[in-house]
Amino acid sequence: MAAAFAVWKSPLSQPLIDAWNLVGPVPIARVIDWTDLLALLALPLALVYSRSKYRVLPTAIIRTAMLGLAAAAVIATSKAPPRAVLQNDAAAVASFYFYQQARYATRLGSWTRTRRLAAAGFPVSSSWFFGTDDINSSIRCGVGDSPSRMFVAAETGTAWKGDHTEISRRRLALCRRFAPEGSDEAIAAFEREVLVHLPDVRRVDPGRSP
Repeated sequence: MAAAFAVWKSPLSQPLIDAWNLVGPVPIARVIDWTDLLALLALPLALVYSRSKYRVLPTAIIRTAMLGLAAAAVIATSKAPPRAVLQNDAAAVASFYFYQQARYATRLGSWTRTRRLAAAGFPVSSSWFFGTDDINSSIRCGVGDSPSRMFVAAETGTAWKGDHTEISRRRLALCRRFAPEGSDEAIAAFEREVLVHLPDVRRVDPGRSP
C-alpha cells in the first residue's frame, strides 16, 4: 500500500493516468507533491503503538476513529482543474480568480449545448461526482491568446428548472496577460467568447425566473 501511494505521487504514474484519460468515462488527475509522502511516517508509529502494552484505547475504537479521519481526508480532496488549465503554464493563467457567480438560462438540451460548444472549439467534460461541467479551450497562453481570445476554461454547474436549464458559471480561467482586473469584465469575456455560440442563452439575475 505504501509503495502504491509513493508511485501515485510520483511522475511514474503519469503514463497510466494519460492512458485512462484517453478511454475512461471520468478524467482523473493528481498533483506531484513529494511532501505528501511524509504521511507514511505515521505507519511505523502506528505499528509501534499497536504492539505497545501501554495502549489506552481498545483497538475497535481506534479503528473506527481512523476510518473516520481517512474518509474526511478523501472527501476533502479538491477537484482537479479543467484540462485546458493543466495544459497551460500555471504562471501564464489567471486561474479561477473570479468567483462571482453568474447564472444563465437556456432551453437547449445538454447534448445540443455540448455539441454547439465543441463545434466552436470549446469541448466540455462532465463530472457526475462533482456535478459540474468543465468548458475547455485550445488556447495556449503566450502563444495563441489575444485580447479577444483570452478564455482558457470555466467550471459550470447545470440545473433543470422546469422549462429551461440554468447554467451557473462558478469559476473562470483566463490568460494572465490579457485577463481583466474585475469580475464583471471577466464574466463579459466568458459571454463574448463562449456563450455567444448558444443562441438562446441569457443572463438571469438571482431570484428571477426567465
